[in-house]
Amino acid sequence: MLKENSMYYMGLSMFPTFIPGDLLYFKPCAEGEIVRGDVLIFRPSGEEKNIVHRVVSVGPIRTRGDNNSKTDNFILSESEILGKVISLDRNSKKWKVAGGWMGLIKADSIRFLRKIEKRFQGVFRPVYYWVSRKGLMREYFLKKGKIRLIAFKKPLGTEFLLLIGRCVIARLRPERREWEIRKPFRLFIDVTTLPGREDLNKE
Repeated sequence: MLKENSMYYMGLSMFPTFIPGDLLYFKPCAEGEIVRGDVLIFRPSGEEKNIVHRVVSVGPIRTRGDNNSKTDNFILSESEILGKVISLDRNSKKWKVAGGWMGLIKADSIRFLRKIEKRFQGVFRPVYYWVSRKGLMREYFLKKGKIRLIAFKKPLGTEFLLLIGRCVIARLRPERREWEIRKPFRLFIDVTTLPGREDLNKE
């Protein structure tokens, strides 16, 4: 049973700040206590599920996921806000969640690294696919890495994620039959060895 003022995080809009399965702890707060960079749990009017995003402006309050490129298309009212996320529990370890200016720096850093990653993907794409086909790094990686499989429900069905530590390396969407392997992890994962949706649904 969950403790009061806690919830499990599911989704990827706040990745890698949060990963599916993280237990988030929050405290109720008034609108005047919220500053840019804080992470809020809220439920906008008309939504059936809680959302966890970071505050990008106050007066009015607007939010965006750390992993999203655009600000949410709604304005929050105090009545829609459940509270401010203060910590998380992952693998039996508790972590403080950065808010305020430190939270903004973290979110900006995540987006900056994503832009750099996309630039490098274009430059090194031929080499990347050659190494991927050869499977030169898979044996070493599979000996050293610990891979976890996580499943969570979405409106269209069950979504599966493969993770190494806190990093999502592959994703099987409810409406797809093939895994999407995140670069550069195709270097380490042979897509033909991954279980299909039919196999996963039997487990």
